[in-house]
Amino acid sequence: MPEQTPPPQEPSGLDALYSGAQQPAPAETTPAGQAPAVPDPTQTPGGVSPAATAQTFAGTPPPAPPPPPAYGYYTPPPVRPRSRGCLIAVVIAVVFIVAVVAIPVLVALARGGGFSPGDKVGVVSLTGVIHSGATRSLFGALSGADVVIGQLRQAEEDASVKAVVLKIDSPGGSAAASASIYRAVQRLQAKKPVVVSMGDVAASGGYYSASAAGTIMANPATETGSIGVIMHGMNYSGLMNRYGVTDQTIATGPYKDTGSPERPMRPDERIYIKTMLLDIYDQFVTDVAAGRRMDVAAVRKLADGRVYTGRQAKKLHLVDELGDYRDALELAWKKAGLTGEPRTKTFGHTSLLDTMLEDSVRILPRSASPQQMLVEQALQQQSASGVDLLMMPGYYETQAR
Repeated sequence: MPEQTPPPQEPSGLDALYSGAQQPAPAETTPAGQAPAVPDPTQTPGGVSPAATAQTFAGTPPPAPPPPPAYGYYTPPPVRPRSRGCLIAVVIAVVFIVAVVAIPVLVALARGGGFSPGDKVGVVSLTGVIHSGATRSLFGALSGADVVIGQLRQAEEDASVKAVVLKIDSPGGSAAASASIYRAVQRLQAKKPVVVSMGDVAASGGYYSASAAGTIMANPATETGSIGVIMHGMNYSGLMNRYGVTDQTIATGPYKDTGSPERPMRPDERIYIKTMLLDIYDQFVTDVAAGRRMDVAAVRKLADGRVYTGRQAKKLHLVDELGDYRDALELAWKKAGLTGEPRTKTFGHTSLLDTMLEDSVRILPRSASPQQMLVEQALQQQSASGVDLLMMPGYYETQAR
């Protein structure tokens, strides 16, 4: 039998890769009457281009052609040079931040007299209900007796400050805090002239603080005086009995719960409280007499708690002059022996945000007036310490309308 030749096997693996270079191309048969095909000079015997063959032998397969964009493949956009917009935005942001930080500082220095060299008149403000310590508002403003005393001490130690104007717009407050401010004004007056400028109200503890100054100037319509001590309290035991609520307070002595709103006050407790208030009242009258250089008996006749206008107070020698803040500033400038236009240095000036909020409060309806805010502060102060308040009587009715 004739030998059968096995069919040729397809190369696999590396043989398939190099088959075009290692295996000779099969002979092409040309049909009769046709010219043989002319080989492509750019192709190798295996049908692969020389560049692909070189990459194949170098160990790197030829790169695949990119797919056509018709099949939805993402084509990255061409790289463009970076715009100057980012740089401009950064510069604007830096300028804005510097302005926000620098403008309040410049305004504070300008308002406080930081740009004007030479001798000045210091300005310290006592506004609102007087209370001990120091508290900070939501926007950073400080208030309290300790803050005012600290500002008075700064004015005392500042060599450029030759006199001080103390602006007071307060219905009073804590007796201890008012006495502390009185002592600070007294120490300052011993070194430099102090002129008090009274605003809408400078009564009770507000007048206590003012009486230590060398000169007091009030507006003719200022409400001042109200020399006296008052204790506010409440008794709702009848309401408790109506709804069956009983008191279970336990105290170590008969006077430990004196003033409790859960039971009526006993007669001996009233005497006890009145004795304590009279002692504070005596301190009040004695200090006013010393500050105003008046006889204690003469002050006591005026110290029945009544409120005086500025014009009435001048006739009674409780104030010295009538005028506004500008008049007080010029008077302090003259008392310091200075000539020319008065220059000021404000202590404890508020931030720019506080000033903006203060100005916005002034244009609110009367239901949200600054006077009503003072009343709310007074109510909070009374709930905190209801025994030693020097508060102008009737202040709620005359101001919170």
